[in-house]
Amino acid sequence: MKLNVSKSANPTTGSPKAFLRRDATGHLLPQYEKDLLELAQESHSDDDGNSAFVSRPTSKDELAERLGEDVVKTATSGEQAEEK
Repeated sequence: MKLNVSKSANPTTGSPKAFLRRDATGHLLPQYEKDLLELAQESHSDDDGNSAFVSRPTSKDELAERLGEDVVKTATSGEQAEEK
Protein backbone atom coordinates (compact mmCIF):
# COMPACT_ATOMS: atom_id res chain seq x y z
CA MET A 1 0.00 0.00 0.00
CA LYS A 2 1.32 3.40 -0.94
CA LEU A 3 0.66 6.34 1.33
CA ASN A 4 -0.93 9.31 -0.37
CA VAL A 5 0.87 12.45 0.72
CA SER A 6 0.79 15.82 -0.89
CA LYS A 7 3.98 17.72 -1.49
CA SER A 8 4.42 21.38 -0.82
CA ALA A 9 6.18 23.17 -3.67
CA ASN A 10 8.98 25.61 -3.10
CA PRO A 11 7.66 28.93 -4.53
CA THR A 12 11.03 29.98 -5.96
CA THR A 13 12.14 26.75 -7.62
CA GLY A 14 8.84 24.92 -7.97
CA SER A 15 10.48 21.75 -6.69
CA PRO A 16 8.89 19.76 -3.88
CA LYS A 17 10.38 20.59 -0.50
CA ALA A 18 8.52 18.40 1.96
CA PHE A 19 5.66 15.98 2.41
CA LEU A 20 2.61 17.48 4.08
CA ARG A 21 1.41 15.10 6.74
CA ARG A 22 -0.05 17.55 9.24
CA ASP A 23 -2.30 20.56 9.06
CA ALA A 24 -1.47 23.99 10.50
CA THR A 25 -2.58 22.93 13.99
CA GLY A 26 -0.34 19.86 14.01
CA HIS A 27 -3.06 17.25 13.42
CA LEU A 28 -2.49 14.47 10.93
CA LEU A 29 -4.20 14.96 7.60
CA PRO A 30 -7.27 12.67 7.46
CA GLN A 31 -6.21 10.70 4.39
CA TYR A 32 -2.66 10.23 5.71
CA GLU A 33 -4.02 9.07 9.07
CA LYS A 34 -6.36 6.61 7.34
CA ASP A 35 -3.49 5.22 5.27
CA LEU A 36 -1.32 4.79 8.37
CA LEU A 37 -4.07 2.93 10.21
CA GLU A 38 -4.61 0.61 7.24
CA LEU A 39 -0.88 -0.07 7.07
CA ALA A 40 -0.80 -0.86 10.79
CA GLN A 41 -3.70 -3.29 10.43
CA GLU A 42 -1.97 -5.07 7.53
CA SER A 43 1.19 -5.63 9.54
CA HIS A 44 -0.57 -6.59 12.79
CA SER A 45 -0.92 -10.27 13.59
CA ASP A 46 -2.08 -11.86 16.85
CA ASP A 47 -1.03 -15.39 15.97
CA ASP A 48 2.74 -14.82 15.84
CA GLY A 49 3.21 -15.92 19.45
CA ASN A 50 4.84 -12.66 20.55
CA SER A 51 3.11 -10.65 23.22
CA ALA A 52 4.01 -7.41 24.93
CA PHE A 53 2.16 -8.48 28.07
CA VAL A 54 2.28 -11.49 30.35
CA SER A 55 -0.62 -13.82 29.66
CA ARG A 56 -0.81 -15.06 33.24
CA PRO A 57 0.57 -13.46 36.41
CA THR A 58 1.95 -16.59 38.10
CA SER A 59 4.41 -19.33 37.30
CA LYS A 60 4.53 -23.00 38.24
CA ASP A 61 8.26 -22.61 38.82
CA GLU A 62 8.80 -21.58 42.46
CA LEU A 63 12.23 -20.03 41.82
CA ALA A 64 10.92 -17.94 38.94
CA GLU A 65 7.97 -16.83 41.08
CA ARG A 66 10.23 -15.78 43.98
CA LEU A 67 12.72 -13.97 41.73
CA GLY A 68 9.90 -12.16 39.95
CA GLU A 69 8.40 -11.02 43.23
CA ASP A 70 11.82 -9.78 44.38
CA VAL A 71 12.25 -7.77 41.18
CA VAL A 72 8.86 -6.12 41.61
CA LYS A 73 9.54 -5.41 45.29
CA THR A 74 12.93 -3.86 44.49
CA ALA A 75 11.54 -1.80 41.62
CA THR A 76 8.56 -0.44 43.53
CA SER A 77 10.17 0.20 46.91
CA GLY A 78 13.58 1.46 45.80
CA GLU A 79 15.22 -0.86 48.32
CA GLN A 80 17.02 -4.10 47.66
CA ALA A 81 14.76 -7.11 48.27
CA GLU A 82 15.91 -9.28 51.12
CA GLU A 83 17.55 -12.57 50.28
CA LYS A 84 15.83 -15.71 51.51
